[in-house]
Amino acid sequence: MESTYRIEGMTCAACVSSVDSIINKIGDVESVRVNLALEKAVVQWKEGADINHDAIEEAVNRGGFVASSMPTPQQIRQERIDAVRQQGWNAGLALLLAIPTLIVSMFFSDLGSSNGMNSNWLIAFLLTLPVYLYMGQQFHIGAWKAIRKGRANMDVLVHLGTTTAFLWSSLVLFAPKMSFLRNIFSSTQHVYFDGAALIIAFVLLGNFLEGRAKLQATDAIFSLMDLQPKTADVLNDEGHTTTIPVEDVEPGTNILVKTGQTIPLDGQVLEGSALVDMSMMTGETYPVRARIGDEVIGGTILVDAPLTITTTQPYHQTVLSNVIQLVDEAQMGKAPIQRYVDRIAAVFVPIVIACALIAVAYWGFFTDGVDSRSGGEIAILALVSTLVIACPCALGLATPTALMVGTGTGARFGLLVKGIEALERSHATTTLVVDKTGTLTTGRPKVSHIEFI
Repeated sequence: MESTYRIEGMTCAACVSSVDSIINKIGDVESVRVNLALEKAVVQWKEGADINHDAIEEAVNRGGFVASSMPTPQQIRQERIDAVRQQGWNAGLALLLAIPTLIVSMFFSDLGSSNGMNSNWLIAFLLTLPVYLYMGQQFHIGAWKAIRKGRANMDVLVHLGTTTAFLWSSLVLFAPKMSFLRNIFSSTQHVYFDGAALIIAFVLLGNFLEGRAKLQATDAIFSLMDLQPKTADVLNDEGHTTTIPVEDVEPGTNILVKTGQTIPLDGQVLEGSALVDMSMMTGETYPVRARIGDEVIGGTILVDAPLTITTTQPYHQTVLSNVIQLVDEAQMGKAPIQRYVDRIAAVFVPIVIACALIAVAYWGFFTDGVDSRSGGEIAILALVSTLVIACPCALGLATPTALMVGTGTGARFGLLVKGIEALERSHATTTLVVDKTGTLTTGRPKVSHIEFI
């Protein structure tokens, strides 16, 4: 028995490892598959288990994430469209403020002083402030949630890196106004507002590109879902029809499908004879004649006559539903290489933080600085650089996103991948054998040459 849950709040492979660990500790759970790119967890329960959805959701929520039942595919798609649009606005606005900050910091000479403060630095501070506080708030909130739960994820790295750069630069800027700081920072000649702003802007841009890739990859599933009619015309004993949602049609129900309509559910022809366009399922060019007693597949189209059909499968068990489930499971699967990546990424963030602290200790306590920069300033630079450059976004996201895009693109072109391992091994393929019309060809005739006589 399987249960599927939506998991919100995951940002990297370390989060995947945390969710996996949380769910596996719940009694009667046999195994769990967590997918970062799809924001989903599939729980396999032990045979005869007393399934407790509330226990799953409460445990995951206590861990700093949000678990809930899966919404409808249409809701998921609309939410993703809205999220990608918002990510685009945030990234664009952050870049709009971060780029002038970089220009001011690098190319403008000192514009004079205001009440003892460097005016050039003050402009950079004012440009960076909304980027750090507003556009970067998702990283700060995510980091504090993770820290409170004793975890470390990508948000922690971004938060620590940008906060260190922003606070150090702010102290340098306002030091002339504070007597207890004036002597400490009197020799400091650099601020790093541009670094804090650009880090947040580029991570937001990466989130936007990732969200758009995920949206495009799942288009294949939604395209398949669009082949399924939303309603069916159910026949009653008097021969009248009532239109109801296909989800409410039970097996054994008689339905009427008119000429040109899409057959809503798998079934058996009870009355009539008609040509059925099966190209959606088989790739064959020409329609197939369906007669009384023949099986028909939901999602195929009646060409020349109406049919009365007795349904044989519920909505979620039709052939087309199984195809959609196949694509979905392929995207949820983990290739062998991804399992290794997940193990590394799970401990990656703590190791990076440890390396950053070692760099701070070395430059801060064992050196006198480099050129015009003090040892403390170099230590801050080393801390920020180590935390940000080692951000595990690519490590945790590259493999699942690539697999999701690969299976989604294949499905969009009619190529279904049953197991994710097959996709990983496909690079070694030397021979491909096909035997179906429409697999390598378009499956439809077209005019290739016209000759006038």
